[in-house]
Amino acid sequence: MAQSAARTPGPDECYCTSCGSIIKEKAELCPDCGVRQSSASADGENTTAYLVFGLLSGVLSLFLFTIVFAPVAIFCGYKLYENDSTVAGAVVAGLGGIGLLVMFLTVLLSALAFV
Repeated sequence: MAQSAARTPGPDECYCTSCGSIIKEKAELCPDCGVRQSSASADGENTTAYLVFGLLSGVLSLFLFTIVFAPVAIFCGYKLYENDSTVAGAVVAGLGGIGLLVMFLTVLLSALAFV
């Protein structure tokens, strides 16, 4: 670390958020301390938008247009999980899954009512 503190980062380098070593900007883990680097996602995706849209879609999938809203909620949950928001991703994807389950049970009970 003494060597990296004496020099400044190059154009494709930055400081580690934990130990301060100079690392590549695209590094997910610091090679010196092993800490995961918190960075904005590569595509500039907004996790707040995924959270809000996913929760809204998940709740709507329980009551209305499940075939549309449930897959959207599951997709948003996956994107949240991919961006290291594991709990939020699981909740949003779970709501979408519950919506699909409700739709399946509704169709099944409706079919049984006519038999």
